[in-house]
Amino acid sequence: MPKFEKGNKASKGRPKGSLNKTTRTLRERIEKMLGDIDIEADIASLTASERAKLFVALAEFVAPKLQRADADIEARIQALETSIADKPIQQ
Repeated sequence: MPKFEKGNKASKGRPKGSLNKTTRTLRERIEKMLGDIDIEADIASLTASERAKLFVALAEFVAPKLQRADADIEARIQALETSIADKPIQQ
């Protein structure tokens, strides 16, 4: 079996962003399975607290979570703004 030679352009491989066979098959099966489910009826049957938990669980897929460092920086900025606003202006 010949070894791969550097600079060989005979095969470029799978195009960027394309799915391999396993991933494509798995996605197709999940889509088919989800297509058979009446999600709106399932959500309507949940209690208010269960719907709230579902909303929180799904929200992270739409809006990224703030990291602790980001939250700490925001708190420090607010504290700094407050301390600056509390100081009297010297003339």
